[in-house]
Amino acid sequence: MSDKNLADREEMITVSLVGAALAGMLTILVSCGDTDGGDPTPDPPAADDAPAVVTPPPAATGAPKPVQQPLEGDPRASLLLAHAWFYKDAEGRPKPGPARLDIWRETDGAWGYTRLEDADSNVFHKAMPYDGGILTIGAEGANLKKWTFADGKWTGELLWTQSWGGKYNRLRDVEIGDVDHDGKDEFVIATHDAGVVAVINPPEGDGEAEAIEMDQKADTFVHEIEIGDVDGDGKVEFFATPTDRNTAKGSQGGMMVMYRWNGPATSAAWSTRWAIPTPRRSWPPTSTATASPSCSRCSRPRPTRPRSSSLSRSGSTSSRRTAPSSRR
Repeated sequence: MSDKNLADREEMITVSLVGAALAGMLTILVSCGDTDGGDPTPDPPAADDAPAVVTPPPAATGAPKPVQQPLEGDPRASLLLAHAWFYKDAEGRPKPGPARLDIWRETDGAWGYTRLEDADSNVFHKAMPYDGGILTIGAEGANLKKWTFADGKWTGELLWTQSWGGKYNRLRDVEIGDVDHDGKDEFVIATHDAGVVAVINPPEGDGEAEAIEMDQKADTFVHEIEIGDVDGDGKVEFFATPTDRNTAKGSQGGMMVMYRWNGPATSAAWSTRWAIPTPRRSWPPTSTATASPSCSRCSRPRPTRPRSSSLSRSGSTSSRRTAPSSRR
């Protein structure tokens, strides 16, 4: 089996725990009962009785119908557990099921979960409390959604979605912070397969989200985003970790890159000050598109010394603003 096929198998087939978040402030998790008039969904089982996998009944197409169980009881601290799972099609082949999130809560000394699934993606790579609901990022498709529970049912609001033309489109990590120093928080998102780092301005009121995409390069995988003020100037920066494709025969090349906001009055609104390479095969990436504002990546920096803010480059990286997504 080739390295590429092994990597695809690792990315798409490994069944594992994807993420968990302690959500003590998630007070939206209150049931209002079943108002649809149908058969009520049974209470989530306690921990001792909870099965490892609950397979929902098949839909008309043969794919499992997403489960969206109602929340019961008063607001309380919760654990958000996102994980991948698989079912077998009519020919016995494993297929990824809908993205799955289990919301674990303690009631009278026993733990049980409420299950939420989304057929628009096959895994949630992250779930976190956000603005009275739950923020999720999806993989295949690449969907940023906000989930709320009211009147006995779940509603998933699509904040942003994108396709970069490759085999897969996946959101891999998200962090929230005021990275452009406008007094409002943004979503900073890492993606797989196309190397994109995106800064999303959340929608306000009935408006739409705005996305600034940077550093697109095919077959590039950004794994993590971290936000913090590392130079003590009172303004946060953020870090991303792009790499080459995984390989079974060694270590793939990659970098740790810091992005900082230079302000709308500058010629380059986003720049990178430090770029720390690991052993690599094809870094730094080259640009494939240009737009304003631009993002600049350091070229072959020394890993032991920060670069100055005056960057030297061997070809610029790219940034683009994407049109707002239709919200559901």
